Amino acid sequence: MSSEFIKNKLRTAFPKSADAIVVQAVQEGVFSADNYLEESDILNTVIGRDLRGHIRRAAVFKKLFDLCQNGTLPFIANFKRMPLGSWHFLEIESSNVFAHIHKTDSIYKFPKDTPTRQIERLVNEPDLFIDNNIIPLSEILGKKPLNAWLTMGANSTGELTHVNWCVPAYDEETWLAHIDILQSSRIMGTPPTIPPSTPNPKEKIRFKSYIEEAIKNNDSKKTTIDK
Repeated sequence: MSSEFIKNKLRTAFPKSADAIVVQAVQEGVFSADNYLEESDILNTVIGRDLRGHIRRAAVFKKLFDLCQNGTLPFIANFKRMPLGSWHFLEIESSNVFAHIHKTDSIYKFPKDTPTRQIERLVNEPDLFIDNNIIPLSEILGKKPLNAWLTMGANSTGELTHVNWCVPAYDEETWLAHIDILQSSRIMGTPPTIPPSTPNPKEKIRFKSYIEEAIKNNDSKKTTIDK
């Protein structure tokens, strides 16, 4: 029962009606990152292409953030600093569910475990005892915030392999809820479309500025730490 309750809570926060937009945003983010790499004198090298995963992640973050900000997606999005280290992540909030985006190797695979992700998952530990009274699980899960993940993956050409809303268990690599929204969007007849080979110039400029600012801020933090 608890798994079904969690899945319903996840679906209430991130409804099926938004699936196609989320999937399209991820697809466009991946392709804009790949185009940026190919056109960059600095990054279009063997070393630069090693950063493809990070650049794709940044582009997907930016696309989802913009769609939340302009109201296309009915969610709240904010960039936040990780509890450990100097890196940042995008947090998407809806109906007391807080989602973070992670790249995974396959549809049901967990992302590489890190101390930060362990902290994220602790939110999903239910406290069955409050003031020494046993509380119904549905009541606990209804009131507690829930940590969710938007997991994604793409192949070497930029085509999406999977996009999922899911909820990880707090103490083991088990999904409390897992929804394949790439498949859902295909069933609904709205699979992600391949963006044009020549991106919108304004979009390219905005993404370039976003990447340059992120690199500058990260270098600034490293310099402060080194001192």
